Amino acid sequence: MKKSLLIFLLFIFIAVQVPAENFYYGLTPLSDDPSISDPYEKEEFPEWAWKVRRFEVIFFGGLPVVYMFTTLGYDIYQKTANGENFGSQRDQRDLLNMVLISISVSGAIAIADLIISLIKDHKKKNAGIEDLGFSRFR
Repeated sequence: MKKSLLIFLLFIFIAVQVPAENFYYGLTPLSDDPSISDPYEKEEFPEWAWKVRRFEVIFFGGLPVVYMFTTLGYDIYQKTANGENFGSQRDQRDLLNMVLISISVSGAIAIADLIISLIKDHKKKNAGIEDLGFSRFR
């Protein structure tokens, strides 16, 4: 467990060291190709692709924050219910419970956002408004 965590953290540390523009410009930091820097057009991707991307960003972006609060809540629960110390030794069942709770809550938040955006888009479509609101998220 510790070895795989160390390898994962080492990978993340190395990945962060590579500048983001290297990925965007194809590992050439100063590219002269003007077509690369053009922003995406609204018609370039279908509407469902924007919604899936937004869902993905909200789910994976919220996962670390939700996991932090889940760990805090789980520790408070263990302290009040069992009288254990904060941050006491956890077994694998406790860690699995915290990860599953975090995934569930993060997924629920992302699904709620998706439903809200679908309802807003449906209302705008019925009202005759052409822009469905995706331009503000690009």
